Amino acid sequence: MNKKNIFLFLLMALPTLLLTSCLKDQEDTFDKPSATRMSEYLANAASVLKAPANGWVLYYYPDKEQSYGGYAFTLKFDDEKVEVGVEDDDDPSLTYTSLYKLISDDGPVLTFDTYNKAMHAFATPSAGAYEALGGDFEFIIIDASAEKVELKGKRSGNLMTMYPLQTSGEEFRATVTSIIEDMTFTAYTLSLGGEDVKVGVGTRNFTFTYGEEEPVTAAYAFTPEGIKFYEPVEINGKTISGFKYQEGAVSYQSLDDASIVLNGIVPPLSEMLIGDLWATSLSNIGTFGAPYWTAVKEQVMGPVLGGETLEYFYFGDGGNGFGAYFRSSGYAGVLGFDAKVVSDDEVTLSYNAKGNKSNGDWYVANAYFHYLIVPFGCDTKAEPVERTFKLSGNHPKSPSVLTLTDEANPDNVIRLLDSDVDPFNE
Repeated sequence: MNKKNIFLFLLMALPTLLLTSCLKDQEDTFDKPSATRMSEYLANAASVLKAPANGWVLYYYPDKEQSYGGYAFTLKFDDEKVEVGVEDDDDPSLTYTSLYKLISDDGPVLTFDTYNKAMHAFATPSAGAYEALGGDFEFIIIDASAEKVELKGKRSGNLMTMYPLQTSGEEFRATVTSIIEDMTFTAYTLSLGGEDVKVGVGTRNFTFTYGEEEPVTAAYAFTPEGIKFYEPVEINGKTISGFKYQEGAVSYQSLDDASIVLNGIVPPLSEMLIGDLWATSLSNIGTFGAPYWTAVKEQVMGPVLGGETLEYFYFGDGGNGFGAYFRSSGYAGVLGFDAKVVSDDEVTLSYNAKGNKSNGDWYVANAYFHYLIVPFGCDTKAEPVERTFKLSGNHPKSPSVLTLTDEANPDNVIRLLDSDVDPFNE
């Protein structure tokens, strides 16, 4: 073979030699098959999850936009089961047990694959929310160590972190729940180095509006230290990642800069009543008003209205005037009221038919719906009656229940709630 042919042969053989060398380098780098490496990774993750004596706290953010804010979940793992609790539950001492798995699914995944009331609360479809609330029950494991476990929601894409608990899960949940109750107000302002910033309040979300800047929204969770944002935000060049808790306070310094202060606002109870919309039901009407509500339930809804269902009953300002808002089998109406503020915790109410909207007049004239407002300020002939009520709330800063007690009739008590209830069955 001449020199020219030998040279061409070597050029043709070179790619094969290089490929063989690269493959050998790869084999040296990964000396175990990928399945074996994944199995070992999941086994290590299982050991990490089970190790802490008190379990973990997971700061859980449903929905890819973090629309519902964050929640502190406590998790305690054994070989097969996980015990889950959540702060601000109806009973923070409760936990819910289900199964979990560590699997390979395009990466290491922690999945809560049987129903858990706490862990699946934001992931379970319901009427009107067939896609649920964007919550996760499967998480890609980004990193797992004794100090923390970093996760990514498979559905939401949100980054979430678990930290080992230094106290029992019940003690942790009780601590955070008490902080929630103490730091929650109906309204806030922000002082940014002496300058005022408007604060919009959503579900564990703040929206800050400063001057001509675009509004900035921050989702947050409550921690034993106070409020921690999902991620820091910047306002007028200053970074804010949350606020420090101080027991009994109404103002809270930023975690980042003591000159940045979140101020809670406590409106008078009379303003809360008049400026918002509250639900009520037969079980929340006192002994004076209950017979009138019972009469509508038993003698009107079926016999007169042919089996209509009273879907809701609200009292307050729903954007169409102040009064009682109702919907019966799709037919909505408003029964108008006048309200006079007597003091911060006193208000005088009386029915004002001129404020009736939509189907309000028809249901008064044909279906005795004025009986539902007798305890508020009406008589059985749909004539106005002035009733002055003393107001009290179930929370000094952010009440979810307002109790109205008629100053002239202690049997006339009305409880108004900030959450929906079935008017006749709850």
